Amino acid sequence: MSNKKSKNVSKTVKQGLIVHTRDEYFKGAKDYRKPGYEKSAGNYRQAAVVDSNRKDQLALVKLTTSEKAIPLNEKGGFRAYILTQDENGRPIKVSGKFIPDSKGKKLPKEQVNKIKKESLSDPKTGKENKKRLRRLKGRK
Repeated sequence: MSNKKSKNVSKTVKQGLIVHTRDEYFKGAKDYRKPGYEKSAGNYRQAAVVDSNRKDQLALVKLTTSEKAIPLNEKGGFRAYILTQDENGRPIKVSGKFIPDSKGKKLPKEQVNKIKKESLSDPKTGKENKKRLRRLKGRK
């Protein structure tokens, strides 16, 4: 029996929201510069919010057009890595580095659920993704 008031999700940032950022803003990619974007100041990477907590801390999955990606729609796919920390090890929040799409683009609920399910059941990354989500929700 779950009560709407007791759910540990953000009330301001909804699942499926598209966020624009750069690869080097994620933990572990501080020194990475995407070829062709070293000097530009634009946010070229799109990521989808797959989960959040009451403190508006986000769990993101990068969207990509790479051939290695898990297909999502006719335009592209995603990599099964759930990311919850920025390059300084702090929780990801909507800020100057993680900017919501100006047109308010969102992924449909079915696609968000597919991303989350695939990411948690992936043989390579599933175990670590589950740990990250548990930490985000405060369940250690």
